[in-house]
Amino acid sequence: MGVYLGWGARTASAVAFGFFVCSLASAGSFVYDEAVDGDLSDDWLAPTQFPAFGAGQSIATMDVVDSNETSGDRDYFTITIADGFQLDSIDLLTLDAGGGDSVAFVGIQEGDQITVDPNFPNPAPLLGWILTQQSDVGNDILAPMIGGENTPLGPGQYSFWVQQTGQDLTTLSFGFNVSVIPAPAPVGLAGLALLGAMRRRR
Repeated sequence: MGVYLGWGARTASAVAFGFFVCSLASAGSFVYDEAVDGDLSDDWLAPTQFPAFGAGQSIATMDVVDSNETSGDRDYFTITIADGFQLDSIDLLTLDAGGGDSVAFVGIQEGDQITVDPNFPNPAPLLGWILTQQSDVGNDILAPMIGGENTPLGPGQYSFWVQQTGQDLTTLSFGFNVSVIPAPAPVGLAGLALLGAMRRRR
């Protein structure tokens, strides 16, 4: 038997839940800048782990160059989308190679690792990838990477692989746009309840 909550208790519960969601939303935005916070991981099996994202835009800025060389730089990092939230899009905020080659590779894989050896690349495990262009700046790159029909991405961990095999140091900034997963519309729930009742009467 269920526990009945009076109007006051139900109101208090709703308010408490609202504060919980708001606290996640306000804590959702996160900023990482390699110039300030240090180099991101070069190890595809051990990416830098970012804290869980709630609602809002979180930003990561990094430099990559000569990624196929021993002295070069690749960047790997993992984001976590908290329960009840979804990754709607990823804006390419900055793409700067000092006027040189700004075509960088960005790949995404579900989980807390990239399992593709960059020395023997096989893109099969990836959810998708993109080669950045200046025309991408200010636009969403998540949908082109994984297909618009596959967005938004739900709660979980997603790892990113960013590299530039050219000799021009390339700076990229990504804006990860996260929102609360919408609740089912009340009309839709009423319709489901009516359909269930009709089926029971048959």
